[in-house]
Amino acid sequence: MKKLLLAISVCTAVTCGCESTPKPSSVASNVENIKTYNLTDCKVYNERGQYNEAIKACENTLSQGISESAIYLGDIYLFGRGDQQIDVNKALSYYEMEGGVKGLYKAARVYEKGINTDINLSKALSYYEKAANLGDILSANYVANSYLKGRAVGKDPQKAIHYLTIAADAGDAKSQYQLAKFYEEGKIVPEDDELAYIYFSKAAAQKNIDALYEKAVMEENGIGTEKNISKAIETYRELVMRSNYTQALFSLGKLLITTSSNHDDHTDGIGYLEQASKKQFLPAKLYLAIQYYKGEVVDQNTSKGLDLLKECISRGYPPAMYALAQVYENGTGVVKNDASAYAWYRLAFDCGIHKAENMYKTADRIITDSIDSAAFRDGSSIKIVCSNPAENYTVYAMPGETKPLDNTGLTVRVDDFQTERTADGSASQYTAWLTVTDPETKAVQSGTASVNAYG
Repeated sequence: MKKLLLAISVCTAVTCGCESTPKPSSVASNVENIKTYNLTDCKVYNERGQYNEAIKACENTLSQGISESAIYLGDIYLFGRGDQQIDVNKALSYYEMEGGVKGLYKAARVYEKGINTDINLSKALSYYEKAANLGDILSANYVANSYLKGRAVGKDPQKAIHYLTIAADAGDAKSQYQLAKFYEEGKIVPEDDELAYIYFSKAAAQKNIDALYEKAVMEENGIGTEKNISKAIETYRELVMRSNYTQALFSLGKLLITTSSNHDDHTDGIGYLEQASKKQFLPAKLYLAIQYYKGEVVDQNTSKGLDLLKECISRGYPPAMYALAQVYENGTGVVKNDASAYAWYRLAFDCGIHKAENMYKTADRIITDSIDSAAFRDGSSIKIVCSNPAENYTVYAMPGETKPLDNTGLTVRVDDFQTERTADGSASQYTAWLTVTDPETKAVQSGTASVNAYG
């Protein structure tokens, strides 16, 4: 019986493998040899600054086909983290190994910014172009502007549009707006108002403020889409609510005044124009001045209208010069003064208001020379230093206006102007023709004066 039990005991031991069981340390060693990592290990070791462990974890995950780990390895070698020396070539090889947008973008930045290597915009562009062709918005923008500006490559507007379209179609609002402007202007691509409206609308849907304005303008005027005043007003209101957009204040004010017969709309329109005027938007300031002169949608106030005109002129706004000429010609809120009217018509024409040409050419007094509007910075006066017949006296007078010459008892009238220019065409000296009169003796004497910018 004892022999039988012994045999059974031995057999049990062999069957259970008791004799082959390794020591605990040996087990731990084998487990370490077959340990695997995941991307989280790669990331966490990097974040903790345990770069030797990070290399081990990232290499392991890379061998598993997790390409994103190559980015972490590239960063370690690019900046020489842990025990590693800076090795730009090795870093770039890892970035390329990633095989996607992230790696290509990282490689491009190395050469664009010169990170631990020389700046090489040509190589940067090569990487950016590869990333752009994979649909990366930032890379597509960079490549588009490189071809537009000829940065590290010859200018190629068609390629620029191609890459800008990639970014725009990928949903980039900035690219959508830029592409829409190109189609609107028709300079580097054929003009296409419909495409311009489409891309403005896409950018506007992402709350791009400038695109919202452009979209409203096209809807207001029926450009690239059907004319829709109600829709335009709605968009202008949105712009005003979102950002108090100056041009939207002006456009909204004008539309409410011109397209509605409702008194409340007119009141709102004047309010929007006032806001734009306070922001020194000159078209709004002029339009508001005209409304105060007309007195149709707001109580007539010619004094306020004249002040607004002078404010516009003080900032060199030619359309206001034309409007002021009309005021003096018609005597609206001022004493009728044909000489002043014709002088302002001439100034308006010299500053690009072509419709003023016939007005001053049919004047009783033909004015042939020009004067820069900077001479009228306050909108109403020019500084005249009399040199003949009365020396060292200064007066301020409007064109065609007669003023007392200080305490001399004489009066001086500005009759005409001339601008002397340098070889490059810039104004150097203004000359005024004056008539000085002695009211007591009725003696009249003509002379000249130099004219400097007022203020």
